[in-house]
Amino acid sequence: MLKVAVFNTQPPHLYHGGVERRILEVGKRLNGRVFITVYSGTKSGFKRAVRTHGIIIAPCF
Repeated sequence: MLKVAVFNTQPPHLYHGGVERRILEVGKRLNGRVFITVYSGTKSGFKRAVRTHGIIIAPCF
């Protein structure tokens, strides 16, 4: 299975801008074929890793 890391300044599960929405859409489509981890900023008090739609979203900035 292919592993992909994505770096974004805002957590895509808390913000719904264009980039964040596309990260989740692509993750849904590739779920089961690609292992996706999103490393994002800690805005809105985001401090713990979560899994949504088969994507792991981890705080790192």
